[in-house]
Amino acid sequence: MPGGTIREHASLWENYVITRDRALAVLRSRPTIRHVARSVRGAVHQWFPPALAPDVQNAVDAIPPLAEFVRDARRTLRRRSSFRRFLRTAPAFARLLRSDFLSSYLNAELAKLASDETPLGRTVGYGRTLRILTVPEFTLRILFLRSSESDELTTTTQHTFLAAVGSGSIEVQRLRVPRKQQCGIFDASSCLSLAETRTLRRGDFLVLGAGRHAHAFTPDVRNTIALILEHSQSEPLSWQYDRTTLKCLRAAPTDLALSRIKETVGLISALNEPRFIPHLKRLYNHPSHFVRWTAVRTMLQLSQPEGQRLLRKACADPHPQLREAARTLLVKGKDIGVNA
Repeated sequence: MPGGTIREHASLWENYVITRDRALAVLRSRPTIRHVARSVRGAVHQWFPPALAPDVQNAVDAIPPLAEFVRDARRTLRRRSSFRRFLRTAPAFARLLRSDFLSSYLNAELAKLASDETPLGRTVGYGRTLRILTVPEFTLRILFLRSSESDELTTTTQHTFLAAVGSGSIEVQRLRVPRKQQCGIFDASSCLSLAETRTLRRGDFLVLGAGRHAHAFTPDVRNTIALILEHSQSEPLSWQYDRTTLKCLRAAPTDLALSRIKETVGLISALNEPRFIPHLKRLYNHPSHFVRWTAVRTMLQLSQPEGQRLLRKACADPHPQLREAARTLLVKGKDIGVNA
C-alpha cells in the first residue's frame, strides 16, 4: 500500500475518532438529556394529560362545550408554558365563548345548590369571584368587575384571557411593561406605555401576558361579568406603577416562600443580633436576587466587616441590578436599593 494512502487512512481514522468523541460528549451533556426528556414529557402530556379527579371530570363531562375546551386546552398547555404556547389556546377559548356553556354551568350550579350539594369549584371571596374549574394547567373563573379606585397599577402575573360575557361592555387599557422590568430590573425612571384601548362586548376577549402587561378596566354598568382564563404558572414578581404618572414604584414577590423570607429577614434586622450572621451568609446563595440583596443590606446592619465582605462579593453578582446597587453602595456609600 503506498505511503500516501496510509497517511490518508490515518487522517480519516483520526477525524472519525474526533467526530465520534464530540458526538458522545454532546449526547452525554446534561442540557441535551434535559431537552430530550422535556420533549418526551411534552409529547406524552399532549396525548395523555394527567387524569382529573373523578368528581371534577364527571362535572366537566356534563357540559359538552366545557369538556371540549378542557380537552383541547390541556393538550396544548403545560404547567410551565411560554406566552406563545398559551396563545395557541385562543381558538378553543373563542369556541367556548360562542357556546352556551355558561348558562349550562350556572343551571347545574343552581340544581346542586337546590339539592344541597357542593357546587363544582365554587369559591366566592374578595373580588366577587366564582371559580368554575381548576386543573393543573389553568384556572377558569367568573369575575364581577368594578371600576378600580386604586392609585396603583399592577402587572399581570399569569398569562390571561379576559372576556366579556355579560350584557355590559368593558373598556380595557392594556399597558406594556418596560423591558427592564420584564428582565427583573428596577428603574424608577421607566414607565408603562399604552399598548391599546379596547371596548370588549359579549364574546370579545383580550390577551394579557405574564410580566408583559398591566391593565386598567372600566365597566359600563355596575355589575359587568368577565370570564377569566389564567395559566397556572405565575411570575415570581409583580411590579407596581403609579396610576397617574405610570412610573415604576416597586416590585413585590408573589411567591409565598419569597415573601416569608423577606419578612423573616426584616425581623432579623429589627432584632439586630449577631447570631443570625451565619444564616445570612448562606442566604446570599439564594436564586432570587431580591433575597440576596436583602441579605446584603441586613448583614451591613448586623456587622460592618461581614457586610462589607458580602457587599464586595455582590459586586460580581450575576444579576445586573444587584451588581449596580452593590457597586454604588461600595463606592459612594449610597444605597440605591433593589425595591424588593
